Amino acid sequence: MYNPNRTIIVEPYNPEWKNEFEKIKDMLMPHISDIIIGIEHVGSTSVEGLSAKPIIDFNIIIESYDIFPELVNRLEALGYSHEGDLGIKAREAFKRNFKNEFMDYHMYVCPKNSRELARHIVFRDYLRKYKTAADEYGKLKIQLAEKYRHDIDLYIEGKHDFLEDILRKAEKEKSKLKMTYPKMIIFDYGHTLMCELGFNGVKGTEAVMKYAVYNKNNLTPIQDSEFSANFFSKLRPIARTNALEFHNHKFQRMLYEYLEIDIPLEPDEIEQIFWDNAAPGEKMSDIDKVISYINENKIRSGVISNISFSGDSLAERINKNFPNNKFEFIIASSEYIVRKPDPMIFELAIKKANLKPEEIWFCGDNVYYDIAGANSAGMFPVWYDSNIECYYRDKYTDTIDYNHQHIKNWTEIIDVLEGLK
Repeated sequence: MYNPNRTIIVEPYNPEWKNEFEKIKDMLMPHISDIIIGIEHVGSTSVEGLSAKPIIDFNIIIESYDIFPELVNRLEALGYSHEGDLGIKAREAFKRNFKNEFMDYHMYVCPKNSRELARHIVFRDYLRKYKTAADEYGKLKIQLAEKYRHDIDLYIEGKHDFLEDILRKAEKEKSKLKMTYPKMIIFDYGHTLMCELGFNGVKGTEAVMKYAVYNKNNLTPIQDSEFSANFFSKLRPIARTNALEFHNHKFQRMLYEYLEIDIPLEPDEIEQIFWDNAAPGEKMSDIDKVISYINENKIRSGVISNISFSGDSLAERINKNFPNNKFEFIIASSEYIVRKPDPMIFELAIKKANLKPEEIWFCGDNVYYDIAGANSAGMFPVWYDSNIECYYRDKYTDTIDYNHQHIKNWTEIIDVLEGLK
């Protein structure tokens, strides 16, 4: 639409755009972090070196539309108004009705399985990866801004073919990830190697408190556990939203010192006593057969787990239950700060293995953390979708639009491997 009062301006990349996004994110997070998955900086200002209109675009990601009404209420309380999806399904626009020190920005809310969210991130990541494409896009936008200085519709239309071409190239690149016989298989821990059917914090605390030699306030295990749960609920959304992990040793140190309870055991001992009683694990059905098979066929193996318990405690539980494993590494996110689906933790495993990503399969139960994360790092993802209910994970119902293997029980993977020989 032609508007002589509106001029389209495309500026050279400004490093401050990244800082501006972080400022906006820091302003929002205290109010919504407990109900969202994260906030993604998208659009041209998110690509280093790319010329752009000086307007920040970002997506607030939610688990599903079940969360949306509460998020709308909180954003409205901050001074935003919901404008609907503006014709784009699963991308809800919000208008800022107040002035502050931040530069202009466009704010959207998307469920994590939104097609538009995926397009935004795929386009952004492709331009971050290929500078030539980013430079070409920047030149195109400068030309369009000069040609259609007062017509935003023609400016957007002029970018359409380039955007779709990049998305096709990104999809083609992603589809190159074909299933081949692996040199290594890496497993998730929870609900993949083993399952924890529930979590009883009081029971875990009772077991630990038996060793207490000093309890200044005579707190009961129930009181201790309630305080711990509230403390954890404050930390969890901050960590999860930023794909970060905190270490349980630091958590339990703060907990017991703050409550003035003295337990004269080593941190690993306290942790293992608590974990074994709060959430004892059981091996997934037929997983032993898979471990034996890959050992016999000289397929290397390892583990990556999103877990706040220490790497030593995780390794002890795994090694106790799988005495014949040949895992070359057991990576606990608690020891490395970042969590799946951050590509860094998968790339760390790739470096440890000294293999190419496509030579590795990653098996996990969580589509968002395990399957999408492994795919983004170039590993071949295997979705282990058992019929055992998992108390901390929602059932996934949407379509996965990239190459992967979907299995319902562990014997299937042996059949697949045999077929690839």
